[in-house]
Amino acid sequence: MQPAETATLFFMESRGTYEAPDFVVSMLTLDGTRTDLWTENTGNGVTLLDASADRSTLLLRHYEYDANSGQSTETLSERDLASGTETVVTSMSESFNARYVQDGTGDILLKHDVDHADNTGVITSTTEMLDRIGPDGALVVNIVTRETTDGGGSSFGWLQASVDGQPAIVVGGTPMMVIGPGGEQRGALGNDRSCQPVRQAGSGAIIASCGDVTEYITQLWLVPLDGSSPRQITFADVDPSGIDFGVWDVWTTADGRQWVQRGGDCGAVWVEELQADGTTTDAEATGLIIGVSGTQLL
Repeated sequence: MQPAETATLFFMESRGTYEAPDFVVSMLTLDGTRTDLWTENTGNGVTLLDASADRSTLLLRHYEYDANSGQSTETLSERDLASGTETVVTSMSESFNARYVQDGTGDILLKHDVDHADNTGVITSTTEMLDRIGPDGALVVNIVTRETTDGGGSSFGWLQASVDGQPAIVVGGTPMMVIGPGGEQRGALGNDRSCQPVRQAGSGAIIASCGDVTEYITQLWLVPLDGSSPRQITFADVDPSGIDFGVWDVWTTADGRQWVQRGGDCGAVWVEELQADGTTTDAEATGLIIGVSGTQLL
């Protein structure tokens, strides 16, 4: 359960106000060196979604809101760090997330949702799509499309993985589905809970964050990629009041200690240490874990 070490962090810092936005995009390396890359002073926000494998290009999401029309637009773009040139990939009115496909093609995995409302404006269903698109925004293949009827409350996650030595995409749900990069279905990872993939654990399994239909996603499971029975990793006590969203990630430091990420209502995040019996205890560390360096959490 050891994730790859995070060598470089790209991040955005807001220094302005809503009326006068000022977003500084920066880079931080493990030796503590911070480099400010550029400043965004137009639009209402910028989010860094991914970096290319060689760290030469960043994948960005820009958000703009027009107060006069009440309409918002989100734009996906790529920025070349050497030249500073930014190229628009696609724009849409709905929210989306995106990652580079990990095969060197430059293609992008784009997850976007379309809400459907009745004549009173109440959302009655949502169409969720995961597409593979080219750098020009053209559709290469639709990986999965799902319809939900819970008023937009549910959403599936995805993870790029290696299955039997071949690239695949694990899509969250009940069960999780294994899909090839061309959209072909390769199998199902059975569990009686709704699971979202977290990361690959060796060549034969993935870690998933799972909850049943009566609870939020709460515990971590080790799910074999051969379809055999999953094994529960964490047995953390979860506050049933609904403000505790439970356990959703785990990191291992070089000394063999394992650190669990927990989350709660209103964006609360904290850290606990995983014990041998799957229970967790309070840790001195706080905040969002983004990686490890030796015996240290980042």
